[in-house]
This record gives sequence, C-alpha cells and structure tokens, in this order.
Amino acid sequence: MSRHLRSAALAAVLVLVAPSAATAADDVLTLDDLPPISDGMLTSLFNVRPYDNLTGILTTRSYDPAYAVEQLGDVTAGSGETVVTLASDILFTSDSAKLSAAATKRIGELVDDVPKSATVQVDGHTDSVDTPAHNQALSERRAKAVAAAVADARPDLDLDVHGYGESRLKEQESGEDAEAARAANRRVELRYEGSATPSPTANASTASTTAPTGPLTVRDVPSWDGVLADTTAESPEAPGATARVGIESVVVRGNVMQVSMLVEQVGGAPVRASDLVPGLSRPLVIDRENLVQYSVLSNTGQTWSTDQLGTVDLVPGAPARYVATFPAPVVAASKVDVIVTAGVFELADVPVTTAS
Repeated sequence: MSRHLRSAALAAVLVLVAPSAATAADDVLTLDDLPPISDGMLTSLFNVRPYDNLTGILTTRSYDPAYAVEQLGDVTAGSGETVVTLASDILFTSDSAKLSAAATKRIGELVDDVPKSATVQVDGHTDSVDTPAHNQALSERRAKAVAAAVADARPDLDLDVHGYGESRLKEQESGEDAEAARAANRRVELRYEGSATPSPTANASTASTTAPTGPLTVRDVPSWDGVLADTTAESPEAPGATARVGIESVVVRGNVMQVSMLVEQVGGAPVRASDLVPGLSRPLVIDRENLVQYSVLSNTGQTWSTDQLGTVDLVPGAPARYVATFPAPVVAASKVDVIVTAGVFELADVPVTTAS
C-alpha cells in the first residue's frame, strides 16, 4: 500500500473509530488504541473496485465512416414535397456567394428530376454569427446565385427566391456542438411539389470495414517551418487573445485522411486551446472540386483517433500540434480546404498527399 493511501486511510479511521472505553482526562490516545487497517476497511472507505471487466468500452469497433462524409445535395421527400438541402460550406467559401463551375454543374444535376414547369422555392439561410443585416444580405446573394444556376439548367421552372438570414435556424447554436449547428444552419434549400430520388449514402473509397493499424507516426517537435498554410486572427471566444493556426500536412493513409494542425497563442493571457480556437476538436475538410465535406471520425475506440489538445492550456509563443482523423476521400483530391473556425480560422487549397 502506498504511503499516501495509508495516511489517508489512517486519517479516516481516526475520524470514524473511537476507543471502546472511556479514558481518563490525562490518558493519551495512541495508534495502539486503534484497530489494524485491513484491505476490507480500505475497500469500504475508498470504494475500491477491480478494472478487469471493461471489454464493453475497449472492444475494437467496426470502421464505418459514412456518417462523416457529406456530399452536396441532401434530398428528402415527404408529404408531397421534396427538399434539396445544399450545404453552404461546400457551395461557397466564407462570406462569398460565388459558385464554382463544379457547384453550378452539380446544382443542374440535382434539379434534373424536378417536374416540368414546376414552381421551386430557393431559400437562403445563414448562421447567427454576424449581424442580422449582414446575414440577411448574404442569404439573399447566395439564394440568387443558386437560382441562377437552376435557371440555366432548367429554364422552364418558375423560381421563387428568398433570403431569410438567421431568422430560420435549423439547429440551436449553443453548447459544445455549436460549430456543427452553425454549419447545418448555413444552407440553401430548394423546395418543390413532387418527389425525387433520395440522396444516396456516401461510400468510403475502400470497402474495408477495419480501421487502419500499424505503428503510430513519430512527429518532430512542433515548428512553423514548412507549414503548408497558416492564418492569424483574434479569437472569437477569448477576448484580447490572438491565435495562429496552420496546417502541417494532409495525408491519406489507407482508409483515413489525417490532418496535422498547429495552433499557437500569440497574444493575450493564456487560455485553453478549445476556448482560443472554437471548433479545434471538430474541424471540417472540404473538397471543393468534388463537392464533398468530411467530418472528424469519433467514437472509434482506436488509438489513432484525434488527440486531446482541446483540453490543455496553451503557452504563448509555443505551438502545439493537433492531429484530426477523417475518412479517406470518396474521390481522389489534390487539394482541400480546412475549416477550423468558420469565418475566422480557414485554410484554403491545402495540398493532399498519399502515404506510400
């Protein structure tokens, strides 16, 4: 038994155990007057229990990355109406309403099955991060951009175009899932009467259901030398603090894609990494060429899953590393955007490499 544990037990026994008979005022209580400390007493005092029955949480789980892959155009149908939800994070760069050629083409494909001469509502929505006036204007510009792509592909359709800004949030933007909720709220919806084929489930680039195994990668001490992209901005959650965020590498390893990030506090009082850079533990990877968004793999039970950097305090002037693990690309990608905190810490056109 350790010295500290026995001392604690002794203190507890001193409080809980009294001599069996009254003593005179001049008697002194000694250790010999106390019963011996037994394992049974320790078990009772400290609720000791064995840790040999944890197979439920330590069992390797199957590798199913489908939930972490989102392709442009989520189609749902019900009650005679079809809704096509277009994630703005895939369609547009931050605060932009400009569509890429690939996005314009994909929108045309998504409205190919709309009934002839139908009326289609084109509704733009934003999150609540900026001012209501800014969000209203942005939602209108994005709705008009999507409507123009729809009109080019289907000039027979009657388009009803609106921007709603932050007035119709799909999810509440609070708690530890606030970043994910904001991403869901940034969208453009196409609504029309009739039905269409629901969205197919995205498949991983490999049919294997086993997570990759092998030795962990040994990494050098974090350094800004050789980073592929970086940005510096004031923290939106820690007043007076400034952070630098960069990407060391984006590497496809078998069934997964690993993004190695650096984060450093460059101004202000020391704060926790997750407070300095909101969304650090759940960044997004967006392949704008193929219009696919990837989320961090979680609850995999694997040692290669994301590191726990978000719970530590950063030391100003010393970069720290965070490695996030995503599904391997559905379609081979040469470059991606990494969104750590939407509108603040975003890294564009980061090269992707494949491990040999």
